[in-house]
Amino acid sequence: MLDIYFIRHTSVGVSKAVCYGSSDVPLSDNFVYEKQEVLQKFQKSASALHTKQVHIYSSPLQRCKLLAEFIGNQINDKLAVNLDKRVQEMHFGDWEMKKWDELPIDSFQAWMTAFVNTQVPNGENLLQLHDRTTNFINEIVQKHDKADSLTPETVLIFAHAGSIRTMLTQCLGMPLDNTFRFGMEYGAMSKARYMQGYWKVDFVNR
Repeated sequence: MLDIYFIRHTSVGVSKAVCYGSSDVPLSDNFVYEKQEVLQKFQKSASALHTKQVHIYSSPLQRCKLLAEFIGNQINDKLAVNLDKRVQEMHFGDWEMKKWDELPIDSFQAWMTAFVNTQVPNGENLLQLHDRTTNFINEIVQKHDKADSLTPETVLIFAHAGSIRTMLTQCLGMPLDNTFRFGMEYGAMSKARYMQGYWKVDFVNR
């Protein structure tokens, strides 16, 4: 049994008008407050965390890593944060750190029309993002699922809107075309459970 919490990073110090997928952008000045709000969500939704076996994974980008380290330290100051590139945000190639409204209109429209399979110039498409996050989730299940135990292990995954959406899509067996139907706010938490080969999503974007 596994309890998995997916946590999106808090707000960043970059305009929403800028495409910053795999770029290591800084957190906003509000991080000092927003990290406390995320902690309060844990205290409400995961109050029994301290009684369970907990594992923490994070994108290596600082906007996820710093939040993972803060939350992990509040749970247990000896908890290690495992960094994994597979849960990084989609790589937007030539579009990284450019304003959305300044992107080449032809390639942008082609991507918007078929974002699952259309690759961003010198970057990724959604299918590639999904493949690497699926590989990660399958490994997490293999490593931490204790089928013979009634007490679930808990995994915290600190990641990005895109990578979390693709992991939830995988858990629910949804087509990738529907990935963006999930709301995913800064600092949002989602929870899924895995038991005996089946997934159940308890909540999304809380």
